[in-house]
Amino acid sequence: MEKKFKKQAFTQAHIEGGELLSLLLDSTAEAIYGLDTEGNCTFCNSACLRLLGYEDPAELIGKNMHALMHHTRPDGTRYASDECRIYSAFRRGEGAHVDNEVCWRADGTNFPVEYWSYPIRKADDVIGAVVTFVDISDRRRAERALLESEEMFRQLADNIREIFFTIEPDPPRMAYISPPFEEITGRTREKYYERADAWIELLHPEDRHHAAAVFERALGGVATAMEYRLVRSDGAVRWIYARSFPARDSNGKLSRIVGIAEDITERRLIFDEMEHTRMAAEAANRAKSEFLANMSHEIRTPMNGIVGMADLLLDTQLGPEQRDYLQTIKSSADALLLILNEILEFSAIEAGKLEAERILFELRNCLGDVLERLSIEAINRGLTLTVDIHRDVPSRVVGDPGRLQQVLSNLVANALKFTESGTVGVEVSNDSHTEKEILLRFSVRDTGIGIAREKQQLIFDAFTQADSSATRKFGGVGLGLAISSRLASLMGGRIWLESEVGQGSTFYFTVRLGTPS
Repeated sequence: MEKKFKKQAFTQAHIEGGELLSLLLDSTAEAIYGLDTEGNCTFCNSACLRLLGYEDPAELIGKNMHALMHHTRPDGTRYASDECRIYSAFRRGEGAHVDNEVCWRADGTNFPVEYWSYPIRKADDVIGAVVTFVDISDRRRAERALLESEEMFRQLADNIREIFFTIEPDPPRMAYISPPFEEITGRTREKYYERADAWIELLHPEDRHHAAAVFERALGGVATAMEYRLVRSDGAVRWIYARSFPARDSNGKLSRIVGIAEDITERRLIFDEMEHTRMAAEAANRAKSEFLANMSHEIRTPMNGIVGMADLLLDTQLGPEQRDYLQTIKSSADALLLILNEILEFSAIEAGKLEAERILFELRNCLGDVLERLSIEAINRGLTLTVDIHRDVPSRVVGDPGRLQQVLSNLVANALKFTESGTVGVEVSNDSHTEKEILLRFSVRDTGIGIAREKQQLIFDAFTQADSSATRKFGGVGLGLAISSRLASLMGGRIWLESEVGQGSTFYFTVRLGTPS
Protein backbone atom coordinates (compact mmCIF):
# COMPACT_ATOMS: atom_id res chain seq x y z
CA MET A 1 0.00 0.00 0.00
CA GLU A 2 2.86 2.34 0.89
CA LYS A 3 4.62 1.71 -2.47
CA LYS A 4 1.39 2.26 -4.38
CA PHE A 5 0.78 5.52 -2.54
CA LYS A 6 4.30 6.76 -3.31
CA LYS A 7 3.87 5.88 -7.00
CA GLN A 8 0.60 7.80 -7.18
CA ALA A 9 2.16 10.75 -5.44
CA PHE A 10 5.12 10.70 -7.83
CA THR A 11 2.83 10.62 -10.87
CA GLN A 12 0.68 13.41 -9.56
CA ALA A 13 3.73 15.52 -8.86
CA HIS A 14 4.98 15.06 -12.39
CA ILE A 15 1.62 15.94 -13.85
CA GLU A 16 1.38 19.07 -11.77
CA GLY A 17 4.87 20.12 -12.73
CA GLY A 18 4.30 19.55 -16.45
CA GLU A 19 7.16 17.06 -16.50
CA LEU A 20 4.97 14.24 -17.77
CA LEU A 21 3.85 16.39 -20.69
CA SER A 22 7.47 17.18 -21.46
CA LEU A 23 8.38 13.49 -21.30
CA LEU A 24 5.55 12.62 -23.70
CA LEU A 25 6.52 15.34 -26.16
CA ASP A 26 10.18 14.27 -26.15
CA SER A 27 9.35 10.60 -26.66
CA THR A 28 7.70 11.05 -30.06
CA ALA A 29 9.58 10.97 -33.36
CA GLU A 30 7.45 13.81 -34.78
CA ALA A 31 8.68 17.36 -34.36
CA ILE A 32 6.24 19.43 -32.26
CA TYR A 33 6.28 23.08 -31.33
CA GLY A 34 3.77 25.68 -30.06
CA LEU A 35 3.04 29.16 -31.36
CA ASP A 36 1.42 32.22 -29.84
CA THR A 37 -0.74 34.54 -31.91
CA GLU A 38 2.36 36.43 -33.05
CA GLY A 39 3.98 33.30 -34.39
CA ASN A 40 6.57 33.05 -31.64
CA CYS A 41 7.64 29.67 -30.26
CA THR A 42 6.14 28.81 -26.87
CA PHE A 43 7.55 25.25 -26.57
CA CYS A 44 9.32 22.61 -28.65
CA ASN A 45 10.25 18.97 -28.26
CA SER A 46 13.55 17.18 -28.81
CA ALA A 47 12.61 16.00 -32.32
CA CYS A 48 11.96 19.60 -33.34
CA LEU A 49 15.41 20.70 -32.11
CA ARG A 50 17.10 17.73 -33.80
CA LEU A 51 15.44 18.19 -37.19
CA LEU A 52 16.07 21.94 -37.24
CA GLY A 53 19.66 21.60 -36.06
CA TYR A 54 19.39 23.33 -32.67
CA GLU A 55 20.69 22.10 -29.32
CA ASP A 56 18.79 24.09 -26.69
CA PRO A 57 15.10 25.02 -26.52
CA ALA A 58 16.23 28.52 -25.57
CA GLU A 59 17.39 28.97 -29.18
CA LEU A 60 13.74 28.70 -30.29
CA ILE A 61 11.54 29.79 -27.36
CA GLY A 62 10.27 33.30 -27.97
CA LYS A 63 11.61 33.40 -31.54
CA ASN A 64 9.48 33.81 -34.64
CA MET A 65 9.31 30.33 -36.10
CA HIS A 66 8.41 31.49 -39.60
CA ALA A 67 11.51 33.68 -39.73
CA LEU A 68 13.69 30.84 -38.41
CA MET A 69 12.48 27.84 -40.37
CA HIS A 70 9.81 28.75 -42.89
CA HIS A 71 11.09 31.89 -44.57
CA THR A 72 11.64 30.59 -48.10
CA ARG A 73 9.53 28.50 -50.47
CA PRO A 74 10.73 25.25 -52.13
CA ASP A 75 11.45 27.21 -55.34
CA GLY A 76 13.75 29.63 -53.44
CA THR A 77 11.42 32.66 -53.36
CA ARG A 78 10.76 34.55 -50.13
CA TYR A 79 7.76 33.35 -48.15
CA ALA A 80 5.93 36.25 -46.44
CA SER A 81 4.58 35.36 -43.00
CA ASP A 82 1.11 36.70 -43.79
CA GLU A 83 0.95 34.18 -46.68
CA CYS A 84 1.98 31.23 -44.53
CA ARG A 85 -0.75 28.65 -44.45
CA ILE A 86 -0.06 27.76 -40.82
CA TYR A 87 -0.74 31.30 -39.59
CA SER A 88 -3.63 32.06 -41.90
CA ALA A 89 -5.33 28.84 -40.82
CA PHE A 90 -5.04 29.10 -37.06
CA ARG A 91 -5.96 32.81 -37.09
CA ARG A 92 -9.21 31.71 -38.71
CA GLY A 93 -9.53 29.12 -35.98
CA GLU A 94 -8.78 26.25 -38.39
CA GLY A 95 -6.21 23.53 -38.73
CA ALA A 96 -3.90 23.06 -41.74
CA HIS A 97 -2.18 20.18 -43.49
CA VAL A 98 0.56 20.75 -46.07
CA ASP A 99 2.92 18.25 -47.68
CA ASN A 100 4.76 20.27 -50.33
CA GLU A 101 6.86 22.80 -48.43
CA VAL A 102 10.33 22.88 -46.91
CA CYS A 103 11.80 23.78 -43.55
CA TRP A 104 15.19 25.44 -43.05
CA ARG A 105 17.80 24.23 -40.60
CA ALA A 106 20.07 26.37 -38.46
CA ASP A 107 22.96 25.71 -40.88
CA GLY A 108 21.03 27.14 -43.85
CA THR A 109 20.11 23.82 -45.46
CA ASN A 110 16.53 22.74 -46.09
CA PHE A 111 14.53 19.53 -46.19
CA PRO A 112 11.02 18.63 -47.39
CA VAL A 113 8.31 18.33 -44.75
CA GLU A 114 4.74 17.36 -44.22
CA TYR A 115 3.12 19.34 -41.41
CA TRP A 116 -0.11 19.77 -39.53
CA SER A 117 -1.26 22.68 -37.37
CA TYR A 118 -4.03 22.74 -34.77
CA PRO A 119 -5.46 25.92 -33.18
CA ILE A 120 -5.26 26.29 -29.35
CA ARG A 121 -8.35 27.84 -27.79
CA LYS A 122 -9.03 29.34 -24.41
CA ALA A 123 -12.72 29.84 -23.89
CA ASP A 124 -13.77 31.02 -27.37
CA ASP A 125 -10.53 32.72 -28.28
CA VAL A 126 -7.67 31.29 -30.35
CA ILE A 127 -4.48 31.91 -28.38
CA GLY A 128 -2.04 30.05 -30.53
CA ALA A 129 -1.38 26.79 -32.35
CA VAL A 130 0.41 23.46 -32.08
CA VAL A 131 2.41 22.48 -35.17
CA THR A 132 3.78 18.99 -35.90
CA PHE A 133 6.00 18.14 -38.83
CA VAL A 134 8.02 15.19 -40.20
CA ASP A 135 11.02 14.98 -42.51
CA ILE A 136 9.80 13.38 -45.76
CA SER A 137 13.20 13.29 -47.53
CA ASP A 138 13.14 9.48 -47.77
CA ARG A 139 9.58 9.57 -49.10
CA ARG A 140 10.51 12.14 -51.74
CA ARG A 141 13.54 10.13 -52.81
CA ALA A 142 11.35 7.04 -53.14
CA GLU A 143 8.79 9.04 -55.13
CA ARG A 144 11.48 10.39 -57.45
CA ALA A 145 12.91 6.90 -57.89
CA LEU A 146 9.44 5.59 -58.66
CA LEU A 147 8.80 8.35 -61.19
CA GLU A 148 12.16 7.75 -62.82
CA SER A 149 11.48 4.02 -62.90
CA GLU A 150 8.04 4.58 -64.43
CA GLU A 151 9.49 6.98 -66.97
CA MET A 152 12.25 4.53 -67.87
CA PHE A 153 9.67 1.74 -68.22
CA ARG A 154 7.48 3.92 -70.42
CA GLN A 155 10.39 4.95 -72.62
CA LEU A 156 11.40 1.31 -72.99
CA ALA A 157 7.85 0.11 -73.69
CA ASP A 158 7.20 2.96 -76.14
CA ASN A 159 10.37 2.37 -78.15
CA ILE A 160 10.70 -1.38 -78.54
CA ARG A 161 9.24 -2.87 -81.71
CA GLU A 162 7.25 -5.50 -79.82
CA ILE A 163 3.86 -4.89 -78.21
CA PHE A 164 4.17 -4.65 -74.44
CA PHE A 165 1.00 -4.95 -72.35
CA THR A 166 -0.15 -5.27 -68.74
CA ILE A 167 -3.49 -6.63 -67.53
CA GLU A 168 -5.13 -6.26 -64.13
CA PRO A 169 -6.83 -9.59 -63.38
CA ASP A 170 -9.69 -8.83 -60.96
CA PRO A 171 -11.75 -7.72 -62.75
CA PRO A 172 -9.83 -8.26 -66.02
CA ARG A 173 -8.77 -4.88 -67.41
CA MET A 174 -6.14 -3.89 -69.94
CA ALA A 175 -3.98 -1.44 -67.98
CA TYR A 176 -1.39 -0.61 -70.65
CA ILE A 177 -0.72 -1.28 -74.35
CA SER A 178 2.45 0.06 -75.95
CA PRO A 179 2.38 2.12 -79.20
CA PRO A 180 3.66 -0.63 -81.56
CA PHE A 181 0.16 -2.16 -81.23
CA GLU A 182 -1.11 0.53 -83.62
CA GLU A 183 1.64 -0.08 -86.18
CA ILE A 184 1.23 -3.86 -86.16
CA THR A 185 -2.61 -3.98 -86.11
CA GLY A 186 -3.40 -0.78 -88.02
CA ARG A 187 -5.81 0.23 -85.24
CA THR A 188 -5.77 2.71 -82.35
CA ARG A 189 -5.36 1.44 -78.77
CA GLU A 190 -8.25 3.22 -77.02
CA LYS A 191 -10.95 0.65 -77.78
CA TYR A 192 -8.84 -2.21 -76.44
CA TYR A 193 -8.56 -0.66 -72.99
CA GLU A 194 -12.31 -1.08 -72.56
CA ARG A 195 -12.33 -4.90 -72.57
CA ALA A 196 -9.38 -7.06 -71.65
CA ASP A 197 -10.31 -9.71 -74.26
CA ALA A 198 -11.20 -7.34 -77.11
CA TRP A 199 -7.91 -8.14 -78.90
CA ILE A 200 -9.14 -11.69 -79.60
CA GLU A 201 -11.61 -10.22 -82.14
CA LEU A 202 -8.60 -9.16 -84.26
CA LEU A 203 -7.43 -12.73 -84.76
CA HIS A 204 -8.00 -15.06 -87.68
CA PRO A 205 -11.29 -16.91 -87.00
CA GLU A 206 -9.48 -20.27 -86.92
CA ASP A 207 -7.18 -19.07 -84.10
CA ARG A 208 -9.67 -17.32 -81.80
CA HIS A 209 -10.84 -20.35 -79.82
CA HIS A 210 -7.30 -21.44 -78.97
CA ALA A 211 -6.24 -17.87 -78.10
CA ALA A 212 -9.26 -17.44 -75.79
CA ALA A 213 -8.38 -20.67 -73.94
CA VAL A 214 -4.76 -19.57 -73.49
CA PHE A 215 -5.93 -16.12 -72.31
CA GLU A 216 -8.08 -17.76 -69.62
CA ARG A 217 -5.02 -19.64 -68.37
CA ALA A 218 -3.08 -16.37 -68.25
CA LEU A 219 -5.82 -14.75 -66.13
CA GLY A 220 -5.51 -17.74 -63.81
CA GLY A 221 -1.87 -16.89 -63.13
CA VAL A 222 -0.23 -19.36 -65.56
CA ALA A 223 2.70 -18.31 -67.76
CA THR A 224 1.70 -18.80 -71.41
CA ALA A 225 3.16 -18.73 -74.92
CA MET A 226 1.35 -19.07 -78.23
CA GLU A 227 1.39 -18.21 -81.92
CA TYR A 228 -1.64 -16.87 -83.77
CA ARG A 229 -2.62 -15.01 -86.91
CA LEU A 230 -3.76 -11.40 -86.57
CA VAL A 231 -5.82 -9.69 -89.30
CA ARG A 232 -4.83 -6.04 -89.81
CA SER A 233 -7.32 -3.29 -90.60
CA ASP A 234 -6.21 -3.47 -94.25
CA GLY A 235 -6.91 -7.23 -94.37
CA ALA A 236 -3.27 -8.33 -94.28
CA VAL A 237 -2.53 -11.33 -92.06
CA ARG A 238 0.39 -11.17 -89.64
CA TRP A 239 1.83 -13.96 -87.51
CA ILE A 240 2.23 -13.03 -83.83
CA TYR A 241 4.17 -14.79 -81.07
CA ALA A 242 2.90 -13.75 -77.63
CA ARG A 243 4.04 -14.59 -74.11
CA SER A 244 2.54 -13.65 -70.75
CA PHE A 245 3.85 -13.90 -67.20
CA PRO A 246 2.03 -13.58 -63.86
CA ALA A 247 3.23 -10.90 -61.40
CA ARG A 248 2.42 -11.43 -57.72
CA ASP A 249 2.54 -9.17 -54.67
CA SER A 250 4.43 -9.88 -51.45
CA ASN A 251 1.55 -12.08 -50.25
CA GLY A 252 1.64 -14.23 -53.36
CA LYS A 253 -1.61 -12.81 -54.77
CA LEU A 254 -1.80 -12.28 -58.53
CA SER A 255 -1.54 -8.52 -59.01
CA ARG A 256 -1.12 -8.22 -62.78
CA ILE A 257 -0.26 -10.10 -65.96
CA VAL A 258 2.55 -8.70 -68.08
CA GLY A 259 3.16 -9.78 -71.62
CA ILE A 260 4.95 -9.14 -74.88
CA ALA A 261 3.81 -9.87 -78.43
CA GLU A 262 6.03 -9.70 -81.49
CA ASP A 263 5.36 -9.81 -85.20
CA ILE A 264 7.08 -12.94 -86.53
CA THR A 265 5.61 -12.85 -90.03
CA GLU A 266 8.98 -12.42 -91.75
CA ARG A 267 10.47 -15.17 -89.62
CA ARG A 268 7.58 -17.48 -90.54
CA LEU A 269 8.04 -16.73 -94.23
CA ILE A 270 11.75 -17.60 -93.97
CA PHE A 271 10.89 -20.75 -92.00
CA ASP A 272 8.26 -21.79 -94.55
CA GLU A 273 10.74 -21.18 -97.38
CA MET A 274 13.39 -23.21 -95.58
CA GLU A 275 10.86 -25.98 -94.95
CA HIS A 276 9.91 -25.96 -98.64
CA THR A 277 13.60 -26.08 -99.56
CA ARG A 278 14.18 -28.93 -97.09
CA MET A 279 11.29 -30.94 -98.51
CA ALA A 280 12.54 -30.33 -102.05
CA ALA A 281 16.04 -31.42 -101.00
CA GLU A 282 14.65 -34.55 -99.36
CA ALA A 283 12.67 -35.34 -102.50
CA ALA A 284 15.78 -34.81 -104.61
CA ASN A 285 17.78 -37.00 -102.23
CA ARG A 286 15.19 -39.76 -102.45
CA ALA A 287 15.24 -39.48 -106.24
CA LYS A 288 19.04 -39.70 -106.16
CA SER A 289 18.90 -42.73 -103.86
CA GLU A 290 16.38 -44.45 -106.10
CA PHE A 291 18.53 -43.65 -109.13
CA LEU A 292 21.63 -45.06 -107.41
CA ALA A 293 19.70 -48.13 -106.34
CA ASN A 294 18.45 -48.73 -109.87
CA MET A 295 21.83 -48.08 -111.45
CA SER A 296 23.65 -50.21 -108.90
CA HIS A 297 21.23 -53.02 -109.55
CA GLU A 298 21.66 -52.67 -113.31
CA ILE A 299 25.47 -52.69 -112.98
CA ARG A 300 25.49 -55.51 -110.41
CA THR A 301 23.69 -57.89 -112.75
CA PRO A 302 26.43 -57.96 -115.44
CA MET A 303 29.11 -57.86 -112.70
CA ASN A 304 27.69 -61.06 -111.23
CA GLY A 305 27.99 -62.54 -114.72
CA ILE A 306 31.66 -61.47 -114.98
CA VAL A 307 32.48 -62.94 -111.54
CA GLY A 308 30.62 -66.16 -112.34
CA MET A 309 32.34 -66.64 -115.68
CA ALA A 310 35.73 -65.87 -114.07
CA ASP A 311 35.10 -68.63 -111.53
CA LEU A 312 34.20 -71.06 -114.31
CA LEU A 313 37.29 -70.17 -116.34
CA LEU A 314 39.53 -70.66 -113.28
CA ASP A 315 38.32 -74.28 -113.17
CA THR A 316 39.59 -74.94 -116.73
CA GLN A 317 43.05 -75.75 -118.09
CA LEU A 318 44.95 -72.45 -118.11
CA GLY A 319 48.57 -71.45 -118.36
CA PRO A 320 50.21 -69.70 -115.39
CA GLU A 321 50.11 -66.31 -117.10
CA GLN A 322 46.46 -66.73 -118.15
CA ARG A 323 45.47 -67.84 -114.64
CA ASP A 324 47.24 -64.81 -113.13
CA TYR A 325 45.42 -62.43 -115.47
CA LEU A 326 42.08 -64.10 -114.82
CA GLN A 327 42.62 -64.01 -111.06
CA THR A 328 43.28 -60.26 -111.31
CA ILE A 329 40.03 -59.83 -113.27
CA LYS A 330 38.08 -61.80 -110.63
CA SER A 331 39.63 -59.88 -107.69
CA SER A 332 38.83 -56.56 -109.33
CA ALA A 333 35.29 -57.68 -110.11
CA ASP A 334 34.79 -58.86 -106.51
CA ALA A 335 35.99 -55.48 -105.19
CA LEU A 336 33.72 -53.60 -107.58
CA LEU A 337 30.78 -55.84 -106.67
CA LEU A 338 31.39 -55.12 -102.97
CA ILE A 339 31.30 -51.37 -103.65
CA LEU A 340 28.11 -51.74 -105.69
CA ASN A 341 26.48 -53.72 -102.89
CA GLU A 342 27.35 -50.98 -100.37
CA ILE A 343 25.96 -48.27 -102.65
CA LEU A 344 22.82 -50.30 -103.26
CA GLU A 345 22.29 -50.89 -99.55
CA PHE A 346 22.96 -47.27 -98.60
CA SER A 347 20.52 -46.13 -101.29
CA ALA A 348 17.87 -48.47 -99.90
CA ILE A 349 18.42 -47.05 -96.40
CA GLU A 350 18.23 -43.45 -97.68
CA ALA A 351 15.04 -44.24 -99.58
CA GLY A 352 13.51 -45.70 -96.41
CA LYS A 353 13.10 -49.14 -97.97
CA LEU A 354 15.08 -51.09 -95.40
CA GLU A 355 13.38 -52.80 -92.47
CA ALA A 356 14.77 -54.97 -89.67
CA GLU A 357 13.60 -58.55 -89.28
CA ARG A 358 12.24 -59.96 -86.01
CA ILE A 359 13.17 -63.64 -85.85
CA LEU A 360 14.45 -65.96 -83.13
CA PHE A 361 18.14 -66.90 -83.56
CA GLU A 362 21.15 -68.26 -81.68
CA LEU A 363 23.27 -65.25 -80.81
CA ARG A 364 26.60 -67.05 -80.26
CA ASN A 365 26.29 -69.01 -83.51
CA CYS A 366 25.46 -65.77 -85.34
CA LEU A 367 28.54 -64.02 -83.98
CA GLY A 368 30.72 -67.11 -84.46
CA ASP A 369 30.02 -67.20 -88.18
CA VAL A 370 31.30 -63.63 -88.59
CA LEU A 371 34.37 -63.98 -86.40
CA GLU A 372 35.40 -67.36 -87.84
CA ARG A 373 35.47 -65.91 -91.35
CA LEU A 374 37.38 -62.80 -90.25
CA SER A 375 39.87 -64.76 -88.14
CA ILE A 376 41.39 -66.08 -91.39
CA GLU A 377 42.07 -62.51 -92.51
CA ALA A 378 43.53 -61.70 -89.08
CA ILE A 379 45.95 -64.65 -89.34
CA ASN A 380 46.95 -63.63 -92.85
CA ARG A 381 47.77 -60.12 -91.54
CA GLY A 382 49.66 -61.43 -88.49
CA LEU A 383 47.08 -60.07 -86.03
CA THR A 384 45.34 -61.61 -83.03
CA LEU A 385 41.51 -61.60 -82.97
CA THR A 386 39.96 -62.14 -79.50
CA VAL A 387 36.32 -62.54 -78.41
CA ASP A 388 34.76 -62.04 -74.97
CA ILE A 389 31.00 -62.69 -74.60
CA HIS A 390 29.83 -62.00 -71.04
CA ARG A 391 27.99 -64.75 -69.19
CA ASP A 392 24.80 -62.72 -68.71
CA VAL A 393 24.38 -62.36 -72.49
CA PRO A 394 21.51 -64.69 -73.49
CA SER A 395 21.99 -67.45 -76.06
CA ARG A 396 18.72 -66.95 -77.92
CA VAL A 397 17.33 -63.54 -78.89
CA VAL A 398 14.79 -62.06 -81.28
CA GLY A 399 15.95 -59.62 -83.95
CA ASP A 400 17.69 -59.38 -87.32
CA PRO A 401 20.76 -61.64 -87.33
CA GLY A 402 21.80 -60.61 -90.83
CA ARG A 403 21.94 -56.89 -89.99
CA LEU A 404 23.69 -57.61 -86.70
CA GLN A 405 26.34 -59.66 -88.55
CA GLN A 406 26.70 -56.89 -91.11
CA VAL A 407 27.47 -54.18 -88.52
CA LEU A 408 29.85 -56.39 -86.53
CA SER A 409 31.57 -57.63 -89.70
CA ASN A 410 32.01 -54.05 -90.93
CA LEU A 411 33.59 -52.85 -87.68
CA VAL A 412 35.90 -55.87 -87.29
CA ALA A 413 36.95 -55.71 -90.95
CA ASN A 414 37.76 -51.99 -90.54
CA ALA A 415 39.76 -52.72 -87.38
CA LEU A 416 41.79 -55.38 -89.21
CA LYS A 417 42.28 -53.11 -92.22
CA PHE A 418 43.65 -50.17 -90.19
CA THR A 419 45.80 -52.19 -87.77
CA GLU A 420 49.37 -52.94 -88.80
CA SER A 421 50.23 -55.07 -85.76
CA GLY A 422 48.79 -56.10 -82.43
CA THR A 423 45.26 -57.15 -81.47
CA VAL A 424 41.64 -56.68 -82.44
CA GLY A 425 39.27 -57.54 -79.58
CA VAL A 426 35.50 -58.04 -79.67
CA GLU A 427 33.45 -57.79 -76.46
CA VAL A 428 29.69 -58.34 -75.99
CA SER A 429 27.94 -57.27 -72.76
CA ASN A 430 24.46 -56.82 -71.34
CA ASP A 431 23.91 -53.05 -71.18
CA SER A 432 20.38 -53.19 -69.75
CA HIS A 433 17.34 -55.44 -69.93
CA THR A 434 13.68 -55.87 -69.09
CA GLU A 435 11.46 -58.94 -69.10
CA LYS A 436 10.85 -58.60 -72.84
CA GLU A 437 13.93 -56.78 -74.21
CA ILE A 438 17.69 -56.61 -73.81
CA LEU A 439 20.10 -53.89 -74.93
CA LEU A 440 23.39 -55.49 -75.95
CA ARG A 441 26.60 -53.48 -76.20
CA PHE A 442 29.28 -54.56 -78.67
CA SER A 443 32.79 -53.11 -78.63
CA VAL A 444 35.52 -53.59 -81.23
CA ARG A 445 38.94 -52.48 -79.95
CA ASP A 446 42.08 -52.28 -82.11
CA THR A 447 45.69 -51.18 -81.79
CA GLY A 448 45.67 -49.41 -85.16
CA ILE A 449 46.38 -45.92 -86.46
CA GLY A 450 43.65 -44.17 -84.45
CA ILE A 451 41.43 -41.25 -85.49
CA ALA A 452 41.92 -37.55 -84.71
CA ARG A 453 39.28 -36.10 -82.39
CA GLU A 454 38.05 -33.52 -84.93
CA LYS A 455 37.48 -36.29 -87.49
CA GLN A 456 35.64 -38.75 -85.26
CA GLN A 457 32.09 -37.56 -85.97
CA LEU A 458 32.70 -37.10 -89.70
CA ILE A 459 33.52 -40.75 -90.35
CA PHE A 460 29.87 -41.71 -89.82
CA ASP A 461 28.86 -39.48 -92.76
CA ALA A 462 28.43 -41.05 -96.17
CA PHE A 463 31.42 -41.09 -98.53
CA THR A 464 33.70 -39.77 -95.74
CA GLN A 465 36.91 -41.16 -94.25
CA ALA A 466 39.06 -39.75 -91.46
CA ASP A 467 41.98 -39.21 -93.83
CA SER A 468 41.65 -38.87 -97.59
CA SER A 469 44.94 -40.71 -98.00
CA ALA A 470 43.31 -43.74 -96.35
CA THR A 471 41.17 -44.21 -99.43
CA ARG A 472 44.23 -44.68 -101.59
CA LYS A 473 46.09 -46.84 -99.06
CA PHE A 474 43.30 -49.03 -97.72
CA GLY A 475 40.52 -48.73 -100.33
CA GLY A 476 36.81 -48.26 -99.84
CA VAL A 477 34.38 -45.45 -100.61
CA GLY A 478 33.49 -44.47 -97.03
CA LEU A 479 30.02 -46.01 -96.84
CA GLY A 480 30.66 -48.83 -94.36
CA LEU A 481 30.37 -46.80 -91.15
CA ALA A 482 27.50 -44.71 -92.51
CA ILE A 483 25.59 -47.94 -93.24
CA SER A 484 26.54 -49.40 -89.85
CA SER A 485 25.32 -46.28 -88.06
CA ARG A 486 21.95 -46.40 -89.79
CA LEU A 487 21.59 -50.14 -89.21
CA ALA A 488 22.33 -49.68 -85.49
CA SER A 489 19.56 -47.04 -85.35
CA LEU A 490 17.26 -49.36 -87.29
CA MET A 491 17.83 -52.00 -84.57
CA GLY A 492 17.03 -49.56 -81.74
CA GLY A 493 20.62 -48.69 -80.82
CA ARG A 494 23.42 -46.31 -81.72
CA ILE A 495 27.12 -46.28 -82.62
CA TRP A 496 30.02 -44.22 -81.27
CA LEU A 497 33.79 -44.44 -80.78
CA GLU A 498 36.75 -43.57 -78.59
CA SER A 499 40.10 -43.04 -80.26
CA GLU A 500 43.50 -41.35 -80.13
CA VAL A 501 45.90 -40.99 -83.01
CA GLY A 502 48.56 -43.69 -82.79
CA GLN A 503 46.83 -45.38 -79.83
CA GLY A 504 44.11 -47.32 -81.61
CA SER A 505 40.32 -47.06 -81.59
CA THR A 506 37.34 -48.64 -79.89
CA PHE A 507 34.03 -48.65 -81.74
CA TYR A 508 30.86 -49.29 -79.74
CA PHE A 509 27.38 -50.08 -80.94
CA THR A 510 24.18 -51.16 -79.22
CA VAL A 511 21.20 -53.12 -80.48
CA ARG A 512 17.85 -53.71 -78.82
CA LEU A 513 16.77 -57.35 -79.11
CA GLY A 514 13.77 -59.25 -77.87
CA THR A 515 14.03 -62.12 -75.38
CA PRO A 516 12.01 -65.28 -76.02
CA SER A 517 9.19 -65.84 -73.54
